[in-house]
Amino acid sequence: MIRHLILDWAGTLADDRALTLAATNDTLAHFGAAAVDEATYRREFTLPVERFYRRFIGDVPRAQIDAVFFDRFAARMKEAPLFDHVPALLHVCRLRGVALSLCSSVPTALLEQLLTHL
Repeated sequence: MIRHLILDWAGTLADDRALTLAATNDTLAHFGAAAVDEATYRREFTLPVERFYRRFIGDVPRAQIDAVFFDRFAARMKEAPLFDHVPALLHVCRLRGVALSLCSSVPTALLEQLLTHL
């Protein structure tokens, strides 16, 4: 019997692809770089994020990148809907007493705001 599920937020529970691309492009613009299209983002994105951004904006410290990115992300975060299957999954987990944990690169405070909103 499953007692505990650990799920990723982005791309598993929430469809934040458009939101992430918009926040990425806002971040690139903030540092003077051109926007990327979705195909380029999907092809080039890598972790840690500094490797991705270095290709476009040089050696900007991660803290500066994160400050801009998550500011832009927070401004739009309510635009990212849950995937259609998520409410049913959460309902079944509640009925069966399955505990849930979330993993995310989204800061905890923003994730808590999203969960409250949803």
